[in-house]
Amino acid sequence: MRARMTVTLHLECVTFLDQLARQQKMSRSAVLDALLKEHLRRWEEEKLACLAQEFFAEPETTEEREERRAWEKLSLEVLAHEDEP
Repeated sequence: MRARMTVTLHLECVTFLDQLARQQKMSRSAVLDALLKEHLRRWEEEKLACLAQEFFAEPETTEEREERRAWEKLSLEVLAHEDEP
């Protein structure tokens, strides 16, 4: 759903939006919308990367280590069977 709103921008921002709008053949509001969506996408990627880094920074438990090794063994067995004629 779209909502209408009014924003006050510095002159440099308006000039930048006008330039981008002309280059992209879009309206100012469409350019601003695209910029904000891209910013949000990048912010979410960074947030997810931080969460993943925190998750993997924790040491594996014995149970997790054994499960990982079991999966690795299983995948090697599957690969070995795929190589057979």
